Amino acid sequence: MLWRVVSLAASAAAVVGLQLHAGIQVNENTFEATIQNGLSFLECYSPFCPHCKRFAPTWIGLVGKMKEFESQGLKMGQVDCIAQGDLCIRLNVDFYPQMKLYEDGKFIESYNGEKEVPDIAKYLEKKLDEYQAKHPKPIIEATKAEDEQVPKATEKAEQDQSISQTTTTTTTTKKEDPVQASPIPSNDTAIDTLIPIGHMISLDHTNWNQFTTATYPVPIFIQFQTGWCKECRTLSPMWEDLARQLKDQSNIASIDCEIKLNQEICKSESIKTYPSFILYHNGIKVSYTGPKTVTSMVEFVQKALVTPGSHQITGNEFDSSLQKSPLIFLFLHSSNTPLSIYNVVQSVGKGFLGSTTILETQHSEIFQRFSLSTNQAYLLVFKEHQIKPWSKLILTEESKNSSRASERDLELVVQHWITFHSIPIMDQLNHNNYLRIFNSGSTQKLVVLVCLSGIHGSLSKDDHASLDVVNQFKTWAIQWRQSQEARSVEVPIDWVWVDTEEWADWLHKSYGIDLVTSFADEEAEHSKSIIIVNPTTHTYYDHQENNVPIQFKPSSIFQTLLAIETGQIHGRLTGTISSRFVWRFHQVIRSVKMTIGPHYILLWIPITCILLYTMRTVYRRNVGGGGGYSSIGSHPAPSDLNSNTLKPTAFATVFGLNSNVALKAD
Repeated sequence: MLWRVVSLAASAAAVVGLQLHAGIQVNENTFEATIQNGLSFLECYSPFCPHCKRFAPTWIGLVGKMKEFESQGLKMGQVDCIAQGDLCIRLNVDFYPQMKLYEDGKFIESYNGEKEVPDIAKYLEKKLDEYQAKHPKPIIEATKAEDEQVPKATEKAEQDQSISQTTTTTTTTKKEDPVQASPIPSNDTAIDTLIPIGHMISLDHTNWNQFTTATYPVPIFIQFQTGWCKECRTLSPMWEDLARQLKDQSNIASIDCEIKLNQEICKSESIKTYPSFILYHNGIKVSYTGPKTVTSMVEFVQKALVTPGSHQITGNEFDSSLQKSPLIFLFLHSSNTPLSIYNVVQSVGKGFLGSTTILETQHSEIFQRFSLSTNQAYLLVFKEHQIKPWSKLILTEESKNSSRASERDLELVVQHWITFHSIPIMDQLNHNNYLRIFNSGSTQKLVVLVCLSGIHGSLSKDDHASLDVVNQFKTWAIQWRQSQEARSVEVPIDWVWVDTEEWADWLHKSYGIDLVTSFADEEAEHSKSIIIVNPTTHTYYDHQENNVPIQFKPSSIFQTLLAIETGQIHGRLTGTISSRFVWRFHQVIRSVKMTIGPHYILLWIPITCILLYTMRTVYRRNVGGGGGYSSIGSHPAPSDLNSNTLKPTAFATVFGLNSNVALKAD
């Protein structure tokens, strides 16, 4: 087994040394946003595939050649199917490398032509022409753009002439009378205007506070980079284009974290990967983790600026919202709440870009209603119009780290907590909430997946039996949550239903579920099913502890959940045989990387010393116990030698087998 692990680690090291990446690196979290607009051409590959390694230089050259078409809506990306096994299963990747084309979020086709740069480039240019023919630019905008070129050219010529005159004047000026074009602004004085079009702000330790302080009125979108970061260098042209497109909305800046005097700033902002992107505005920070394209970043900045972090409400408005919405997040704070906690909640609220709304109140009656102290700040979540909170998060800023690091830690806690609880009871599974349900990052989360058919979103077509099941499950979910509270158990559970007609292929490949699409009375038992999924371990449960399939009864579901909670039953791995192998292989790779990681060095040192000491001791014993001659010393003769009654010489004595002297092998 050890040699397998060693060979696996060696092969992994060999892959690291080979350049395989070019374009957008797509994962589960960024896939939908990447393919949403324009044409997206994705290479699905494996870093251990020989064909992929041979194709890597071709792909890198192709990405460089097609870079000029990015402004026309073409995006080039890659999906690592070892790291993103579930995504590749969902994309129906059959072999490596496989290239797929998407248009405005929809799959078009897989590329099956020659795998050479000219052939693929010709194919993409043809598809891009077809796309632009279907999405022509308005004539008015095109004319306006052409008209703007003339004044811009004139303005540029005037600027060049002005610069030339200034240079001439400076050259002829005496050294004892230096000329200063304009006074240098003080770092403590905020600039109230946007930086001119086409310019970026270069930040460092001298002007950082000037542009990022809460009193600075203009938003600023900052890229954290280093000189050794190759991707940071490739983003430079795109960053300048971004500055032009956001000329009247936000400033664009960058800071080099490799410079020694800037390192403390990057450390205080908890920057761990490069490049990283953060939007600062009015003391609020919103991190950007989406696709590294101009279109996506412009959309992010625009949405973040108009999205409020929370909505201020009164006590009566809260009661009204509770009756209208099946899911509510409430931020309770008072005059005792630190500003840092308030800013964290605002940052997280803006980061959801309107997909999740946080209500905010300081009303003392709300504190009293839920028996909460006004000395603390809280986040509460309410589901299915229940007057009692579904879950509660106490917000504190206690941390051993610096204030900036403490805010970052709290921001991650709040963001993860809201993500865990952002699914209403019996919400329908769709492509928008799939990642939040099955890839939320929780280590304990379970998903009760109810498979139904006959629900079409129209009361005239809906099957009332399925609708009744959905309503029943809402009641059962509330009952189970009450049971958890009584046992002080905080395991998040999403109760979700899935349309078996729309997700038939996914249900079959992931869980082996094959259901009829009819919901007739005689087929009712064969057209619905229920399973419990653990997204973290990639396992699912479709039977109770007694090996009976989970039934549509609260007792059956509750007994299964309790058995999972106590570890009395074990689940089955999701996916097909190949996807299970890929997932297990990825787990082995990750385990090897963690085992040889720097944080395990202190553990391996004493283990190695103990092993070496043990081996040395055993070796010495083996050598001294019979591998050579015995030592000869002045020992007294045995008493039987002095005896007059000597026994006859035995057979063993003649051959030395009964002697005190060890024999030496020939």
